[in-house]
Amino acid sequence: MSEYDLRVAIRKELEVSIQESSPDFMLIPRQIEGYDAFDQRIIDLLFYHRNIQCMIPIYLRFGDSNIDDIEWMKQNLQVLIKYKTHENDKKPFGFILCVLENAEYVELVQLEQNDGWISKKLIKFPLKQIIKATFHDAVLKAHKQLAPGDVSGGT
Repeated sequence: MSEYDLRVAIRKELEVSIQESSPDFMLIPRQIEGYDAFDQRIIDLLFYHRNIQCMIPIYLRFGDSNIDDIEWMKQNLQVLIKYKTHENDKKPFGFILCVLENAEYVELVQLEQNDGWISKKLIKFPLKQIIKATFHDAVLKAHKQLAPGDVSGGT
């Protein structure tokens, strides 16, 4: 099973699972057809959350995240603010979803710390937990989908 195959399978599972978790998530289609995130870092998924009124980019990372990943996501958030947000939209925030060998974790990225109601009540607690649980399930499903095609024998 290649990292590319796993990325595609996880991306498909996340796309469906996140939208099923709440009707407030709206997937924004990819702008670049045929472009592959395997060679370069690009946002894997971009959602708009109707209730919070903001965009949520998601990046899949194989391995631990580092400061470069966080800074890269912050640059993407700044681009979204400059070119894609509307007058009434809140500032976007992003998730870096890290796939490790036997685990996964979610990194929340914001341009600035916001201690307001939206940050505490919707982002830091329930939304991050929804993304975390959905991500975990998506990784498990992706592994199951790809396992039958794996002929390595586990050695």
